[in-house]
Amino acid sequence: MLIGTKFGHEAAREGMLGGGHFSPQLRSALAIQDSTSRDQAVQTVAIKAAEGSDFATVKRAINEIRDSRLHDRSAAECALALAQLGRSADAGVIAGLIRTPSLRDDTLSKIALGKPADPSVEQAPPTASPAKQE
Repeated sequence: MLIGTKFGHEAAREGMLGGGHFSPQLRSALAIQDSTSRDQAVQTVAIKAAEGSDFATVKRAINEIRDSRLHDRSAAECALALAQLGRSADAGVIAGLIRTPSLRDDTLSKIALGKPADPSVEQAPPTASPAKQE
């Protein structure tokens, strides 16, 4: 029997959130009433989850961010963090959640090219292969 109360809906939602290492933090962030504070807390959880390679929590958290700009910036940051950890397929899924086409394309391009998440971080230049001498 489904209970149509707020508590019943919250219990069903809790069941959907189970899983990843950062799920308890996500549950706490989602309980915040102020929407701005809630979104910022959910963003923080998403970033920490990405840095901890917890794809399931990242995806859930990104989908819970209501502010459009914060949603997209968070998804981009998390996608690049996952890519840096070698989780390119997961990074692509998270980048696909970005609603702004130009930011989505830029993020996917960075993932494809293996660019760092932080633009201040320099990548080592590619090593030149020795020239073939004849």
